[in-house]
Amino acid sequence: MTRCNPSAGGKPSITPYTRPVIHTVNGQPKESEFEKVRVVSYNVLAQCYCRSSIFHWSDRGDIRWKRRKGKITKEIEEYNADLLLLQELDNFSDYHRGALRKLGYDGYTYVQRNSRKDGVGIFWKSEDFEVVSETPVHFNAIAEQSYGIDYAQKKNNPEYLLRDSVGAITVLRSNKHPSDVGIILATCHLFWNPDNADVKLLQAFHMVERIRQVVREHDYPLILGGDFNSVPDSAVLSFLTDGSVPNNHSDLRDMSSELVEMISRGGMKLQNMYQYEEGDMTNYTEPFADVLDYIFVMGGVRASSFLKLPSRKALAENGVKGFPHGPWPSDHIALVAELEIPFLSKPVEES
Repeated sequence: MTRCNPSAGGKPSITPYTRPVIHTVNGQPKESEFEKVRVVSYNVLAQCYCRSSIFHWSDRGDIRWKRRKGKITKEIEEYNADLLLLQELDNFSDYHRGALRKLGYDGYTYVQRNSRKDGVGIFWKSEDFEVVSETPVHFNAIAEQSYGIDYAQKKNNPEYLLRDSVGAITVLRSNKHPSDVGIILATCHLFWNPDNADVKLLQAFHMVERIRQVVREHDYPLILGGDFNSVPDSAVLSFLTDGSVPNNHSDLRDMSSELVEMISRGGMKLQNMYQYEEGDMTNYTEPFADVLDYIFVMGGVRASSFLKLPSRKALAENGVKGFPHGPWPSDHIALVAELEIPFLSKPVEES
């Protein structure tokens, strides 16, 4: 992967596509065993949330849809990815579906929230992949399960888990190989509120349950990318990468012992594809800057390279107090990774 749009001279400005490329794999894989696939996971910021009262540090022009929509499309075009995992997509039928189709992404899975205008989407090029199955994930379904009902009752709020968050899982078969090989793609957008770590953890549990069901049916590698609204030391990250959460984790303090036990048995040991450094962030607002977005994999997938994340210090030195700002159309930063997929027809096992 090369820099998408290098500066033509002078001191380079910090833009989405002038970030340095970090290489993580030495040597070239055997073409018969691995295939490079560029993946973007990106919360593009739904226009329905773009209000000056929220993004008071942004110029009014930077949060207007008339300007933002073209910047989002240009950024995605510059990344030239094979697969897109997008969150906070509103104006889907009116704009994004057509704009992404013009870029070649004519295959998609879109799941919209029940009571909101935005949703999540998975996009691919039909010349490269054909869809095998699609699974919408509505996290409100947690409240319909026995443990969700019991938990809501203990919170004395029957709607405690009804946060209308969504996810999507799509199984694709490669058109480039004669044998039955493909990939499982998944994305989600977990609840935002930092005071509700328990809600996010239950949503992660629910997402993992659905992914496991799909993995049992298809022996393909997995890529899960999204906005998890969870910092690196959160219970959600432990659940997804370690397979369990320590009983003394602060995020578990308000959860019942029965639910903690259930969570401790239900995690996955996924590999985090991005290498974060101190000061990195994927969400940048004036009061908050930290990592909330991730790309996880399973089944032998490995990272070849990725675009580095800018630091808060570097952006502040360039006069950027928060996003959206100038060429950055969202309050999140896109994760762009070139992954090596083991396109082999063999069972996928959790590591």
